[in-house]
Amino acid sequence: MIHRPIKIYIPLLLDKYAANLRVMKAHLNQGPYRKKIRKTIASIATSHPWGPADVPDQLVAQLNQQLLDSNQIPNLEYGFSFSYSHPVKLTDIHYQTAFKELVVSEYNSALNVEDVSGNYLCVNFMWSRQNYLFFLEQLMKQAGYPTNATVYEESFPLSYHNNEFAHGQQALAELRISL
Repeated sequence: MIHRPIKIYIPLLLDKYAANLRVMKAHLNQGPYRKKIRKTIASIATSHPWGPADVPDQLVAQLNQQLLDSNQIPNLEYGFSFSYSHPVKLTDIHYQTAFKELVVSEYNSALNVEDVSGNYLCVNFMWSRQNYLFFLEQLMKQAGYPTNATVYEESFPLSYHNNEFAHGQQALAELRISL
């Protein structure tokens, strides 16, 4: 049960979101960089072989509903994780989980929660299916092509105007791996 009103968390969420966007924009298209992340996420496993070539809105909606059912605020950011295995094309990548950061520190035990805080190697770019593999390759090359690496892909909407976001536009993307 939540002990504080959810409205208390909204300004904190907006401040954190704005600060993260400033860092991402500063590193946009600049190649891999190191970043310390403090984040606890709720995730759900994928039951369909979705990847960056798809629009997994149903999966994100399912995760949002689980968060709402647990008195959480489903923030605008969302992400996916997958195991890196030298993909040649986007359809070679299959998400294993969808995730969102927890906003409220108290949560329902029914959620699959994980603290993913730590040091990461990241690369930021404007979401683009055409450039996705280019930036993934930059990240993995800088990391020395680690075996069994989990890649976290996170998207940050900049606009929902004219349904642009639903068509893969107007979002910053971050690919990262733990160091």
